[in-house]
Amino acid sequence: MPVNEMRRELFSRSEIRALLFLAALLLIGGATGIYQKSRAVVYPDVIITHVQSEARPIVKQTRLPGAVTAEMLGKYKININTASADSLELLPGIGPQLAQRIIDFRIQNGRFIKADDLINVRGIGSAKLEAIRNMITPGDQ
Repeated sequence: MPVNEMRRELFSRSEIRALLFLAALLLIGGATGIYQKSRAVVYPDVIITHVQSEARPIVKQTRLPGAVTAEMLGKYKININTASADSLELLPGIGPQLAQRIIDFRIQNGRFIKADDLINVRGIGSAKLEAIRNMITPGDQ
């Protein structure tokens, strides 16, 4: 037997073509991926401009869960028996110190029975009470 006849081919011609086709696809896919990644590096000013145009300042959220927001104030009343200092500060004329006085009064003396009981908190007079009367409630009795 001739030597050429004894040699067996590892792959048939159709298998070699299929392997070459798959290798070409792999190379094309890899080259496409490299090209797409390189575009971000080639044009950084466009990317930075785009990111900067959409950037928003980071604001630390200090509002407690369940606290009333300014948008809600027109629709809902603030429960003076459960409101946080942040919520009380949304009321006109109520600052951080007065809000804390309301909370301290509530802790020391118990629940407010009616909105008019706020008059007993130091710093709240009849004028201030009238200004906020329609925005507050003592809640369920």
